[in-house]
Amino acid sequence: MITTNSQGQVDLDIDVEEVISPPFYPIMGITYLLAHPSLWLKVICGALVLFAISIGLYIVAFVSILVPQAHGLERVVPGWLAWIISVILCLIEAALLVLIVVALAYPCYLDTLFQKVLELEKQDEFIAETKHNGDNCARGCGRDLGMALFSLLITILTSPLNVIPVLGTVIWVYVNAYFTGWGFLGFYFGRKAFTFSQARAFCRSRSGQVTSFGAVCFALHLVPGFNALFTFTNIIGVALWACDLETKARRNRPTSQSALLTQQV
Repeated sequence: MITTNSQGQVDLDIDVEEVISPPFYPIMGITYLLAHPSLWLKVICGALVLFAISIGLYIVAFVSILVPQAHGLERVVPGWLAWIISVILCLIEAALLVLIVVALAYPCYLDTLFQKVLELEKQDEFIAETKHNGDNCARGCGRDLGMALFSLLITILTSPLNVIPVLGTVIWVYVNAYFTGWGFLGFYFGRKAFTFSQARAFCRSRSGQVTSFGAVCFALHLVPGFNALFTFTNIIGVALWACDLETKARRNRPTSQSALLTQQV
């Protein structure tokens, strides 16, 4: 169960073995979308707009960056390798531009998708708690935007790792995975009214889960042509994770109360 003690710290006594392994949630987001037509219109409308923007950004990246980047790389590596690396870098650079668009323009839209999954999963108690916490779109989106921009800054600063073929990209994904996972969990933290310290305590206590979840989300977002769609399925995935955490917390609550009564008797 996720609670807050008198010192404002987060108490986490969720049995993680009964919750699905976090790296699977982004994949579950894809299958969940396919199985729930009620989400299609919201996802398709948002994804089409983002897809159109993504195509434009990929075109700009290849037209304006590919050639000069390749010529610059030819000074340190063979010509054929310079062009291969330049193409890979252009794909990654365009994906970064898409991330910027998502971070700046989409938090509230993604928040409504998160809410829709909670409703489909009949998380009435969690939704009621959200209203009790007084969370609203402006505050929630502001928090999500702040973490998204910080995560994006880390992504940009570590992007030179991609100059190293294959291995560099793997390291780059791993380095950014933790903050990417934290960023997606921001939609959950907002509804729990977590402070920054509480969110950090949550992520630190299960850093492996947050990192593995974030790694899959980050990798999916790098897939050219599909990253617009995966932006939305990743949100569905983190919403499903939140639902499982809340369901487990409610399941533990009566047990804890019964144990307390037994001790009193």
